[in-house]
Amino acid sequence: MDNKDQPLSGIKILDLSRLLPGPYASMLLRQLGAEVIKVEDTGLGDYMRSFRPAAYTLLNAGNQSVALNLKTDEGRALLRTLLADADVLLESFRPGVMERLGMGYDVLKSDFPQLVFCSISGFGQTGPYRDWPGHDANYMGVAGALDNGLKTGETNPLPVADESSALFAALSIVSAVYRCQKTGKGGRIDVSMTDSAAAIALPMRAAQVGASDEKGQTAQAHTMPGYGAYQCEDDKWLTLGAIEPQFWKSLCEVIGHEDWLTQNPDPRESNPERTHADIKKALRTKRRDDWIHQFEQADVPAAPLNQTRDILDDPQIQADHRFFRDPNGLQMRYPVLMSFNENTPSNTQAPVQGQHTLEVLRRAGIDDETLQNALQSGVIKMSEANTN
Repeated sequence: MDNKDQPLSGIKILDLSRLLPGPYASMLLRQLGAEVIKVEDTGLGDYMRSFRPAAYTLLNAGNQSVALNLKTDEGRALLRTLLADADVLLESFRPGVMERLGMGYDVLKSDFPQLVFCSISGFGQTGPYRDWPGHDANYMGVAGALDNGLKTGETNPLPVADESSALFAALSIVSAVYRCQKTGKGGRIDVSMTDSAAAIALPMRAAQVGASDEKGQTAQAHTMPGYGAYQCEDDKWLTLGAIEPQFWKSLCEVIGHEDWLTQNPDPRESNPERTHADIKKALRTKRRDDWIHQFEQADVPAAPLNQTRDILDDPQIQADHRFFRDPNGLQMRYPVLMSFNENTPSNTQAPVQGQHTLEVLRRAGIDDETLQNALQSGVIKMSEANTN
């Protein structure tokens, strides 16, 4: 299946991630010759398929898709079977999900000591923000990457936190696989999108960190109401990332606009300027810390938008110990916590959900009777086109 001339030929990756950062990282590894098996749930699967179809195809071309229900004992047992000859597990759930499934690194490493276990999350696996929901704007804000000294309201069209974390994840996985080949030991990789964005943003702004004379900050433009940067009563800024319906609902309830939830059409679409102005007005009624506390309680994606000069004072940045000052100025450690080709794939088609479920599980030694029982009980799912 792999081109044996490629550097990662023979490396097998189980990619449990979805949307952008994880699939971007596995795309890079696949282009270097790795085999990528995309492990999706049996419900919606990777909703990048419908959200951004062109992006899904670009990121997932050449992957194999297996649909497993990891909330069942049978689904988790099948994943363990796939792990038997896998080199890497890549996941992007919120911290704690894999542990609740009984599939955390501390559990798996005893049975699979050579496994490289890579997690990509918004704020990393540690620190006071680790459980917060978020999107790129939130991570960029904490990282100081939306601050260029101007209150222009101009947006950065590139999801820098998402994409930079993918790059650091891919580099870290390659490093860990190389180490494993020398030592026989796998390891845990903790990729924070926030730290990744800070690593990209800070080198050319090193002189600004901790400075006393920096003025202003950039507020990201509001591509849709509820997403971007907003100023609070104390003139400090925060970012919101209320895109998904459940987050939008929580935001409306917290700021006292439940009426928006029953309006048809959605006010974000029918009158986005007015809706944005109303959110802006509401956010100016309380201090940033008060809003952050309320949004955290309601599970709304929100985070401080830090000026570059203040980034080292942020408790999340402090907790990660990746960036610090010494007598020589700003210093940056490798922004990923680790315990230890040019060629593109010939298959340029992205898989439909569950397209390779039977093929991959048969290859792993699962017999047909077990597979048929799993299909009937909903433990696994295959595409309608796959009837073999």
